[in-house]
Amino acid sequence: MVMSERETNVSAAKHARQIAHRRRPWQLLMLSNNNQPSSFSEETVAALTRILDLLPHVPGLALQTKFGEVHVSRDFSGDTTSAVDALITTVLKDDPNITGITFPGTGKRPEHTATIKDPHCLPAGKQFAAVNQAQKAGLIGSSEAIRRTKAIGNKE
Repeated sequence: MVMSERETNVSAAKHARQIAHRRRPWQLLMLSNNNQPSSFSEETVAALTRILDLLPHVPGLALQTKFGEVHVSRDFSGDTTSAVDALITTVLKDDPNITGITFPGTGKRPEHTATIKDPHCLPAGKQFAAVNQAQKAGLIGSSEAIRRTKAIGNKE
């Protein structure tokens, strides 16, 4: 079977999106207060996703539509902070020449250096990890974990 150039490009683009989606730790989140449901093409969704891929420092976008504004951002499902902390631990344990990994500060957080004694990407990483471990051990419920996590986040 011979595929046209257009079919090849569409298949390659679809395959590239599938591969990128599997590797991406987030999905696109679109929220609005519109009474009218918003519907966007697959190409638009792919383009918005790619924009956020290319501009990781941008937290989100606002789409202006006929029916009002739609906010577009990244939705990190799962526990990405724990996954990052596990990778930090791997790097620091596997390569003794590396003594720390410094994460730049933001408008909300100061610069933070993860070390073998504190292998967390966030300054309050030990506190977040303790809450997560307590919940996994069944010592606290999800409501209490959320309350504690918010309290830690508000201190940062």
